[in-house]
Amino acid sequence: MTRFENAESCAVFVINLRTGAVGINLTAANHVVLLEPSMCPGVRQQAIGRVYRLGQQRAVQVHHYFTNGTIEQNILMQRGHRTTSRSHSVPITANGMADGTYATETRRDLIEDLF
Repeated sequence: MTRFENAESCAVFVINLRTGAVGINLTAANHVVLLEPSMCPGVRQQAIGRVYRLGQQRAVQVHHYFTNGTIEQNILMQRGHRTTSRSHSVPITANGMADGTYATETRRDLIEDLF
C-alpha cells in the first residue's frame, strides 16, 4: 500500500470488495473499478468511500463491469430491486454499517431469485 501511495511506477492497487470496504484510506487513487457484485449495497458504498473521502484531491470515477447473462448480472438486478423496495432487510450495526447477515428465509428468497 505504501508503494501504491508513493511510487509513480505503481499505478494499480488490486483488492477484493470485502477487504476494500473496511479500514483503509485509498485517497491516492481516483478510479474505482468494481468487478464483483455484492448483495449488500453498503459494502459497495464503503469500498467506494475508501477512495472518495476527506483528503481526496482529485475527481473520483467509479466504473462497474459485469458480464451479461451471468449470475453477476442477476445479483446486480436483485441488488437494484432491494435498494428500492427491500432496503429495510439489510441489518445495520451500531456504527451504521451493514453487517452482511440476513435472515435465513431472506437469503433463501434471494438465492431463488438469482436462478
